Amino acid sequence: MVEWQLPKLQAVGSSPIARSIESTGDPALNQEAEKAAGRTVAGPLIAGILLLVGLYLTTRQAVGPFMLYVALLLLLHPWWGEKWAHAFIMVGTLFFAIWLVAEIHVVLIPFALGLLFAYLLDPLIDHIETWKVPRTAAIAGLVLFSLLAVGVVMVSIVPILVDQIGSLINNLPNYFNQVQSWLEGGVLPWLGRMGFDVSPDALSEALFGESAQAGRTLQRLLGGALEVTSGVYTLLAQLLNILLIPIVSFYLLKDYDTIAAWAGELVPPKRRPALQKLGGEIGGALSNYLRGQFAVCVIIGLLYGIGFGIFGIQYAVLLGLVAGLLSLIPYVGSILTMVIAGIVALLGPAPLGDLLRVVVVFVVVQLLDGNLITPKIMGERFGLHPVIIMFSVLVFAALLGFVGLLIAVPLTAVLKVVADQLLARYRNSGLFALEADDEEVMATAVSGTAEAETDVPE
Repeated sequence: MVEWQLPKLQAVGSSPIARSIESTGDPALNQEAEKAAGRTVAGPLIAGILLLVGLYLTTRQAVGPFMLYVALLLLLHPWWGEKWAHAFIMVGTLFFAIWLVAEIHVVLIPFALGLLFAYLLDPLIDHIETWKVPRTAAIAGLVLFSLLAVGVVMVSIVPILVDQIGSLINNLPNYFNQVQSWLEGGVLPWLGRMGFDVSPDALSEALFGESAQAGRTLQRLLGGALEVTSGVYTLLAQLLNILLIPIVSFYLLKDYDTIAAWAGELVPPKRRPALQKLGGEIGGALSNYLRGQFAVCVIIGLLYGIGFGIFGIQYAVLLGLVAGLLSLIPYVGSILTMVIAGIVALLGPAPLGDLLRVVVVFVVVQLLDGNLITPKIMGERFGLHPVIIMFSVLVFAALLGFVGLLIAVPLTAVLKVVADQLLARYRNSGLFALEADDEEVMATAVSGTAEAETDVPE
């Protein structure tokens, strides 16, 4: 009895379509049987998926995405051996993963940052290991040094930033009034002489009605934010997240090679070499960009902050911080830095003199950045042409806004790596070889015709 049941159990484990098709020796009959079996499966499957979607739309408060995902897996369980079922499961898993990340993103932030730091610092730890330093000791020393550096920055720079931000917020109404007086005293008469009749009240309402309201709103929001963040629970939660980052980074760095090897084993062996090569090139491009851009941002911010401080420009440290952050955006960041610093200079006690000093600092820093800092640290930006960089910045800004400005260059670098791989595969493919052979045959035929014409006697 047992010997008879074993083949039966194996047949039950196969897919319904495979069980419904019996080899008859006739390919046409087998094809018709497969189509008939597919039609019998498609109806109940589509009805079940539509029922799940309708149930979720009508009772989404009671039936969450998790239950919907489990129901989808149960519904597709009899057809797990089919490729189309794999496609449904992969799509459902992708949507479920996106929902899960969106729901627990606050919890994932310290772990994501820890993984990022581990990814960026692993080459440095590997280099320190070549000095016969144990990996654990190297990681502990690096983490302690990083915490010490962050502590020095918090003690020395953060109080100055807080003071300058508070001064800027308190002076916003005065700045609005100062700009309004300047416009009414200089710009409006000049517009009148040019033939433009502009009412001072209309101009003030157009320029400062919303701005003044935005300034007052900003003051209220910042005041409310300070009150909210003073809560014990919020403060403890933020401190916990901050403390988790070095701890997570330490353990991920300690076992980074093991984790990387485990992740590589998840790739199918047949596709492993190609995907490992592609992943290595993408990872190298991204890691080089992140490390280099971080160094460039720090250096640019320090140069602007020190330069503005030497010349006595108000809010020098704050302007240096803003300039360092804006240096993440190619070309556009430099323009925004000049505009912001110029506005601050014009609102100072000596507008023309401060503006001239800002221009001097801007020119000096840009010369150093273009000829020394960025070429030495970033190289040639992964071989990307400046026109391609500008085009990518504009395209990603139009698609994703400010976030697109930040991620335009690294995403373009990744796309370049993928395009290079696809181009290499095309050149090694039979299609490229066939076209090359056709071109060679045509060239040979043309040259042969030319030689034949030259050999004809006159």
